[in-house]
Amino acid sequence: MREVLKGQAIQGRERDEKEVKGYFNALDEVAVLANKHTVTETDIKTLHGLIIGNNTPTPYRAEQNVEIKLKIAPSIAGYFKEVEFFPYQKIEKELKDGSLLISCKTANFMQVLPQIQRWLPHIEVISPHELARTLHEQLENYLQQMS
Repeated sequence: MREVLKGQAIQGRERDEKEVKGYFNALDEVAVLANKHTVTETDIKTLHGLIIGNNTPTPYRAEQNVEIKLKIAPSIAGYFKEVEFFPYQKIEKELKDGSLLISCKTANFMQVLPQIQRWLPHIEVISPHELARTLHEQLENYLQQMS
């Protein structure tokens, strides 16, 4: 890392060099932002741009820190009362039929999709719609491949 910061190239590690430089550029910008009272969305986009080596504001991942709502069937609700299967999992409500409404947060849908697929058909994506659509498309693609 010291070599990269001194401007020395490391053969075959160009991507890593770019990432290290991006993080240090972003840290410099954080020092500037620390003097502001509030950090804006544009500031966050600027930091993201610096991290990926773009030096201009870029959109960060749309699904970053998204809250997800799931309905858990009564047949598997007990497992979800005992174990957190999803990041920041929280039981929001226990319904009269024994099913659960839970919430969780994710930085990327791929962080939760395999776990949702694991519990099918006993789990339903309530929100966000984009996650439900992605799951539906993956299942349709799988069924087409199997035909």
